[in-house]
Amino acid sequence: MIEFAQAPAHDITIQGLIFPVRQIFDEGHELTAVEAGVMNQTRDENLRNNFAAKIKALMKEKKVEKIGDLDAGDVTALKAQFPTFEEAYEFGSRGGAREVDPVRKQAMVFATASVKKALQARGHKLSEIGADKIREMAADAIDGGKYPMFMEKAASVVAARDEAAKDLDIELG
Repeated sequence: MIEFAQAPAHDITIQGLIFPVRQIFDEGHELTAVEAGVMNQTRDENLRNNFAAKIKALMKEKKVEKIGDLDAGDVTALKAQFPTFEEAYEFGSRGGAREVDPVRKQAMVFATASVKKALQARGHKLSEIGADKIREMAADAIDGGKYPMFMEKAASVVAARDEAAKDLDIELG
């Protein structure tokens, strides 16, 4: 923990008023039992809130009002998805797990756009399907091996972007 007087500060807004707040924790800080408990509780709450969006999307897709109205197969599938969701969770990131591999991230952009286009061509409304389901379909298109072009195109885009970045002559003014 950083000594209070030496801790850097940043501003937070409380009820419309701005207050400076010291950031007393730093990377490498050894947590006390109480601090570890608070961190674990915060992580639990974040996982709960982020995964709730997946459950709500499934309930909307299945057109059910209460969680108890989902069939047993859907509940089993959700429970099977959660360990992977939890493992991919990055503490402090917004919206749960994020792609960190630039090629896969770009492939997801391509696959998501293609899934949306294919669904719309078949007369589906994207708002009724939900963003989570569309992302899941895009990930399946990439991971299933049936559509290698997403990863191939993404690799060439990322390589071109990286190559172009080497030649940029920019300076901060």
